[in-house]
Order: sequence, then C-alpha cells, then structure tokens
Amino acid sequence: WIPCFEDQIVYLVLPKGGAGNPSMAIVGAILIVIGIFVPGAQPLIYAGVGLLVSGLMPTPNFGPLTQSDAVSPSPTYNIQLSGNSARLGQAIPVPYGRHILMPDFAAQPYTEFDDEGDQFYYALLCLGQLNKFTLESTMIDDTELSHFEDVEVQMVGPQYTGSLSLVNPNVVNAPEVASQDMLYGSYIGPFASCGPGMKAEFIGIDILCPKGLYYADSDGNLGEKTVIWLVEARAITDKGALAGDWTLLGNESLTDSTNAAIRRSFKYAVSPGRYEIRVSRQDERDTNVRAGHEIQWAGMRAYLDLPDPLEPSATFMALKIRASSQLSGLSQRRISVVVRRWLPTWNPTTGWSAPVETSSIAWALADVLRNQDYGGQVADSRIDLQTLYELDILWESRKDFFNAVFDKRITVWQALTTIARVGRARPIMRGSMFTFVRDGMQELPTAMFSMRNIKRGSFNIDYSLFNDDTTDGVEMEYFNSDTWSSAYVTLPAPGVEEPINPARVSMMGITAEMHAYRETAYMVADAAYRRSRISFSTELEGHLPAFGDLVAVAHDVAGWGISGDVESWDQSAKLMVTTENLTWTVGDHYAVLVGPQGDVYGPYKVAPGSAQRSMQFIEVPDSSVDIYTGTERERTRFAMGPATSYAKM
Repeated sequence: WIPCFEDQIVYLVLPKGGAGNPSMAIVGAILIVIGIFVPGAQPLIYAGVGLLVSGLMPTPNFGPLTQSDAVSPSPTYNIQLSGNSARLGQAIPVPYGRHILMPDFAAQPYTEFDDEGDQFYYALLCLGQLNKFTLESTMIDDTELSHFEDVEVQMVGPQYTGSLSLVNPNVVNAPEVASQDMLYGSYIGPFASCGPGMKAEFIGIDILCPKGLYYADSDGNLGEKTVIWLVEARAITDKGALAGDWTLLGNESLTDSTNAAIRRSFKYAVSPGRYEIRVSRQDERDTNVRAGHEIQWAGMRAYLDLPDPLEPSATFMALKIRASSQLSGLSQRRISVVVRRWLPTWNPTTGWSAPVETSSIAWALADVLRNQDYGGQVADSRIDLQTLYELDILWESRKDFFNAVFDKRITVWQALTTIARVGRARPIMRGSMFTFVRDGMQELPTAMFSMRNIKRGSFNIDYSLFNDDTTDGVEMEYFNSDTWSSAYVTLPAPGVEEPINPARVSMMGITAEMHAYRETAYMVADAAYRRSRISFSTELEGHLPAFGDLVAVAHDVAGWGISGDVESWDQSAKLMVTTENLTWTVGDHYAVLVGPQGDVYGPYKVAPGSAQRSMQFIEVPDSSVDIYTGTERERTRFAMGPATSYAKM
C-alpha cells in the first residue's frame, strides 16, 4: 500500500431518479408561478392556498364537517348523533383551544331510587385526554347545569385530587327487565344479571307500584295495603349453564297508604360471579276497584367486581342528578361542556413554560408531537421549536387560532396536517427534524435555476386553463363558536358576482367568522391566480431550496430573462462581461448573481456596457459577493432582463 496524499475521497449523496443518471436530482417541489418581483414596487402578498391548482398546501376536506362516519362517528361534529354515547373501542377525545364537547359515556349510566322514592340518575362522562383545562360551562340541552336542582358533580383526572366516589363505573343494566307485572303464584325471569366474562358482587333490583298502595273506604280515606315478594339468585357459567341452586336474596315487603306511584331500589351482596335472577309475588293482588295493589319489576343492575377502569391520562365528570320532571330521558343524553385547553409554550430564552390557557396553533402542533399519552413522543431535539415560536408570533398577530376536538382515530401526521392547515401551513420533514412551512410573502429567493443548471429537455410549464367545469368561487364550512354549529362563508372568484359552481370545502379548527373569511379569500385567490406549474430536473443544487422556499427561474423558452456565466468583472469600472449576448429594451434593467454556495444576490440595476455582452452596474455588489471568473470551479452565474422579467419568482 502506497499512500497517495494527492488523492481525495468525495462522499456524494446520490438521489434516486434523474433519467438513469444517479447524480441528477429531480426537483421535488413544484414551482408555483405567483408573480414577478419588481424592485421598488410594493411586494406581492399572495392570498392563496393549494386547493384546486397548487401543490404547496394540503387540500382541505371536500366532505362536510358534520358528515357521519359509520366506523367512528364524531359526537362533536355529527349532527345525526348530537348527544352522549358510549363509543366502545374508539379514541378518547383530545380537545384543543376552546370548544364544545359532547362527552362520551365512560360507563353505562344507571338510575337508583332512594327510600323516599326519588329517582337519581348516575352518569360518568369522559371529557378527553386533558392534563389541564378550564371548564367554562356544563349544559343539559341548552340549559346550564347549575339551573337544575339536586345536582352533584365530581371531577376526576390529572388536575384533580381524590378518586371516583360519586358514581360506580362498573354497573351494567339488564335490558330484559322492563316493568313486568308481578303476579301471585308465578315467577318473572330468570334473567341474567350480566354478560359472559363479568362477575357481579352486588345485585340491584327496582320495584314499582304504579298506582301506589292503598284501599279507599266509602268516605275516600286511604287505608294501608301491603305487597310481599321474593328475590332469588342462581349461579350460571359464561355459557349460561347452571352452576348452583336457587338461593334467597331477599324476602321483601312494602306497606303504604298512598295513591302516588311508589318506587324503591334494593341492593344485595353476592359472592363474585355471574347470576340469573327471578322474582315472585307472595300475596294475592286485591282487584277491588277501590284498591291500589299492583307491583312491577321495574329494573335490574349488576355491580361488577372489577378494578378501577379509568384511564389515568383522561379527565372524567361524574354526575348525580335527581331525575324529577326537570330531566327527561332525552335530556339525560344531551349533556355538553365547553372547555378551554391549557398547554405549555416555548420561548428561545426561557424554554418551556408551565401550561397556560391557549388556542395557539403552534403549541397544539408541539403537543401532538411531544405528548407521551396520545402524541408522537418526539424529543424536543427533533422539533423545530424556533420556527414554531416565530410562526406563533405571526399567528397570534393575525388572530389565527385552532379550536377543535380530535375524537376519531388518526395518525400523528394527519393531526399535524389538520392543525397546521388552519394557519396556512403544513408539516414537513427535514432529515429527522419536524418543521413547518407557511405559505406567505417571500422576497428573497433561496436559489436560482437557469439555462446553466437546468437539465436540457427537462423544463416544462403546465398551464391550468379555465373551462366550463372550473369552479367560480369557494364555499367554506366551519364550526361557529357562537352557535356551536356549522356556518358557511362563500366568496366568488375574481370577475364573478354570484358563484354558481363553488368548490365546497370544510376546515376543522376554525371557529371565528373572520378567520374563515380570510382562508376562503386565500383559496379563491389561489384558484384564480396560481394556474401555472413549472417543473425541471437539476443536479445537486436541487437540495438547496427546502419545501416552500422561493426560487428564481430564468429560462429562454419562457422568455424569463437572459442567463449565463460571468466572463470577466472589473470592480473599479463596475463593468461585467458575460458569456451571452444581452438584449436591452425600454425601461430599467436588473441583474442577479449566484454565489459559490448557491446564494442569490441582487437584483442590481444595470445599463448597457460598451460591448454587446457587457453591462454597467449602477448599483454595485458589495465586497462580500464572491464574483469568480476563473477555471478552477464554476464561474459566477447571472440572469438579467427588464424589471418585470429578469427572472420568474
């Protein structure tokens, strides 16, 4: 082995593609023509998004926001559901910002009667995976919960102390028992108290005397009447086979002198197991028209022997409400809450803060990535926090906020895309780093591509032309926070008074009318003005711009300026000689230069030089611009032309 100190080893990243040449990279981003930079003129602020033409922003949802989903219906946005339900096996909701929730039942609701005959409704609702939040209001239908009488509430979750005590989360109702009349000499049942795989440790029985208990004498006075009944249980297996003999749970009786309905609940302890239950009346019913002597088996519950089933990262609301005339059966499933989420925020000076109440788009994105319970569990070192911080300042100044509830199973990337889209941004990966690109005004191009570094024959311009099927406006559906229902903003395309064929889209996370109006105008402008796409192949310079960066393109085919190399440069005379013949027209002309690292400098105002391939710089590049004209590396490239067409941005 002989050392060769003159040799060099060069490590090259060889992108895939490039028409058989591994050193040729295909420019991944489609370049969207949005305007031409005019020095001294007002910068172009484009208000568009990739809805119908461009590929820069994700396409909004073309389906209605309130569309039902048979697999995983949303209790928040589904107008057909619009109530509390037990969504077994579905995602625990994750709210952001300020939003209404129709909480899921975390356990079967049930009712019990006390010794006075009052019925109490017990419900356990899951508000979602909330580590910290503000509970703004709780409503039954459209009425505040505080307006109802005899209401007890217990909150359980990460920000609360104590364990659940108000409601038993392990109760199942037996639907077979539904107010059957109890008659002397016959049994009602047996009915299984719980399903296979469950073990009851208590059995609950509800008894109803619909006409009360009484005997009315000739003067109308009500005398006492008594009913007697037995409750028996027998063990069964999960397959329904008998596993024991009948045992007596209770020999009960009721005596009263009232013509008002009587309701009572009885509870019996049993050895943990599965049981079937039967009841039988032990006295004959008095059928005299003056007597009220009927009894019914109104309901049955099994209190299961199970460990605490509550998800430790979620927050729950336990309710106990006296179910008088104030609470109908429908209202029992129309409980809603309005919550305001708290999230930590990040500052480059102080780092992460304690959680604060916020509707920030940026910190919702960070939470999706960082959260250990439902998020991506991504380390801070892989999140572009500085970009999020800068975007948060912009979004706050514009009053762009994200207020929504994720209550269906989606990926982390889908959640990031949904949240960022509200801020006119999208998530991208740069290596292993999560970062975000917002579609906004840019003045300085990151790179320039010209005849010198665009592969021959690869340059293509695709124009999207108007036809009879082209939409003439945009109708956006959003969820209005004033009414907590769908609302719409419709804007026509330029030159259209009343849209007849608008594109109908929905945006989850927008709850303010002005925010919806801005994004609708953005989409309208995008569909109207971004109708050209440029694509081409280049070499490793294709790695210079990141997704969403502004680039300059100079090409003879499109008439976008004259481009080439710098042949000589006289700093003192401010005179540049180029490799290409230069064409001069009426008006000011400008030139841009590309440095050795691909940086774009300029534009500089220029005038015709003494030769056809020369130009006189009126505005001179400073000494930091490395203008190279030798042969050891690529010479400095240039593009020049009139103020409106020296290059396309």
